[in-house]
Amino acid sequence: CDNPQNDDGLLEETVIGCTRIAASSNSSILPPEGTDFQLLELNPIPTSYNVYYAGWNRNDLDNLSGPGSIIQHPLSDIKKISFVSEFSEAVSNSDLYAITMTTPSGEGGNAEPNSSGSPIFDNMKLVVATISSGQSGCVTNVDPDNIDSGVGGRFYSHWDKNGTENDRRLAPWLDPLNTGVMTLEGKNSNSVGIDELQINASLFNVIPNPANDFVTVKSDLAITKILFYSIDGKLLLTTDKSETIDISKLPIGLIIIKIYSENGKIAHSKMYKQ
Repeated sequence: CDNPQNDDGLLEETVIGCTRIAASSNSSILPPEGTDFQLLELNPIPTSYNVYYAGWNRNDLDNLSGPGSIIQHPLSDIKKISFVSEFSEAVSNSDLYAITMTTPSGEGGNAEPNSSGSPIFDNMKLVVATISSGQSGCVTNVDPDNIDSGVGGRFYSHWDKNGTENDRRLAPWLDPLNTGVMTLEGKNSNSVGIDELQINASLFNVIPNPANDFVTVKSDLAITKILFYSIDGKLLLTTDKSETIDISKLPIGLIIIKIYSENGKIAHSKMYKQ
């Protein structure tokens, strides 16, 4: 738990600002109602930062074997890593994991206060839960067999167990096309996949946005097909035209757009139907 003598992190590579997309509840009660999660969309992250986007596992797994880990900011301190030896279903609430923390001799291993929301990784380096509560105080100079416990909301439960509204679950945001994906591997931001969609999206522009009756997709590329999806993955409209597309019959709300061009570029975009 002790801080290093010298700062060795990338302190200049920061991003300020985000938009809250979904959360388990609006409650200020500690711990909050539901599984205690918030989904935030960060402002654009410079590609030069080469950040790692963590993957996740939403399978219904009551018990997981270790080892695992937690990346947290204990007591709002600098980033630190604690190690998990065992995950088990919490006795009082099946939406939570009870986390058994291993504290190697001479090192701390707690889920500290102010760490809520920190990712809990399984042995495949996928996020399976987020910290909700834990014991306070750093534990140091202890026997290797000493353990401490924390509690984390399960990613499985975050997915769709906090209600039916889109702002109470992860499903419509992390799988907007309703593909049924159960796990997603992590990626570096400069790898093919995440960055490719971001780069391709910059080649297309949906005008106007928000829109009422008609939209046009602008691009220097020749567009071959455009698909419009509802937030729960239902295909609403398919067209091969890019100008003056009639969206008057689409439902009000957020619409996911998948755009194809003749050179094989594919991008996802978003628009709001008024």
